[in-house]
Amino acid sequence: MKYKTLLILCFFNFTYASIDKEITSLKKELKLTAKDRIGLSILENDHEVISRNKETKFIPASTFKMVSAYYILETLGANHKFTTKLGYNGKLENGVLHGDLILSPSGDPYLLTSDLVNMALSVRLAGITEIKGSLIISSDFPSLNRIGNVGLDDQPYNQGVSALNVNFNRFKAIKSNAISEAFPKHDFFKYTQTKTNSPGEVFKRVDTKNKEHWKASRLSKYFYEVPIRDTLMYNAHYFLRLLADANIVVPKNLLLQKKESSKLLYKKESESVLKLVKLAMEYSNNLFIETLSLKASGKKDLKEAANSMKLFYKKNFPSLNIHKLNFSNTSGLSLELKLKPRTLAKFLKKVSMKRYNDSYFISLLSLAGNGGFLAKKFLNDRTHLKFFAKTGSLDFVNGICGQSIRTKKSFCLFINNFNKRNQLQGKNSQSQEKLRQEAKGWKRKTDKALQRIISLIYLKQLL
Repeated sequence: MKYKTLLILCFFNFTYASIDKEITSLKKELKLTAKDRIGLSILENDHEVISRNKETKFIPASTFKMVSAYYILETLGANHKFTTKLGYNGKLENGVLHGDLILSPSGDPYLLTSDLVNMALSVRLAGITEIKGSLIISSDFPSLNRIGNVGLDDQPYNQGVSALNVNFNRFKAIKSNAISEAFPKHDFFKYTQTKTNSPGEVFKRVDTKNKEHWKASRLSKYFYEVPIRDTLMYNAHYFLRLLADANIVVPKNLLLQKKESSKLLYKKESESVLKLVKLAMEYSNNLFIETLSLKASGKKDLKEAANSMKLFYKKNFPSLNIHKLNFSNTSGLSLELKLKPRTLAKFLKKVSMKRYNDSYFISLLSLAGNGGFLAKKFLNDRTHLKFFAKTGSLDFVNGICGQSIRTKKSFCLFINNFNKRNQLQGKNSQSQEKLRQEAKGWKRKTDKALQRIISLIYLKQLL
């Protein structure tokens, strides 16, 4: 028995040395430097089969969404749905509503323009052609103007969150030759041109309570999706515009207050939490995860929601020490959150086979070479369809964590350049913009590195 154990240990020591040598060679080939730290953990049961930089804490970025997804499913339940209602109070006489139109959203992160159009049509089909009262937005769901403090202010992944989330809380901006436009247009939205914003910023928001005002730099051509900050007021005014498009004389007043309607015109149920979580995992959607976490916790800001998630993990999985991590949101859009690769590998070992309706938790992640951000990756015989995984990246941060379908071994692989990532903090400058441009090439190189390292691990039959 001792001889057999010794042979196994010798095999893993030899294999680790082989992989470590090949990773070092790969770094040189891809022109990665000593500052580009690679962290790796492969777990079989609770035993770490292979590790590299095992005590280094890495920025996990969106791979952390896995932790939040499990908390959301366990807290809200797979079948929970958001409900958006539209109704009115008062008398309807000859097409004129002598009362208020009341919109009651509850935070559905997946409302689209078509849903607002259906609401407007329901008003028209009820015989209402003019509203004499107010449009009242009735909800106690929190309104927050951004998710995190990472990156430039115009990044589409860092939008606001509120009870009324439409089109992922982004507007479209387009410029072609002399034409510069932004959509959708309405009274609360202002879009102007400026000679220049700070380095790298195509769009800059002007702080004002009365408008969602953005200034666009005078580039020759672009097509962007830009984050909305005051999402509740912006989307409420968008709805007013669509009511007007339906030939309804809209109210002049828009009020935010809790109020019940006496007559229901329209009711929309969201996709189930299970479906929303799967979409959030497939497309790494920060808005979905943060909205769901706020709903699950019942809290009024992202930090409080994050603290509720910490308490959940302290109670249910104290050995993972997730409750001791430093995070103030649940989407991974943070630089303060750092962890060892084996933390997420252990997490996956514990929860991967938990079943929600017809889906195991692990299947909510992307399948290699098939879905989400992995659809065009791992397209080789060693890795195609061999594992589920979640990716995560920021400038000079890249990673992937998942589980092998055949062996059920879990793994986590990170590449961070802490030096260059830290240089991107602080006041924006031209040198930072140069680094952001460099980060694009770094992302391509480290994407190759992640794929080749995992392919190598499969070649060595360690996954």
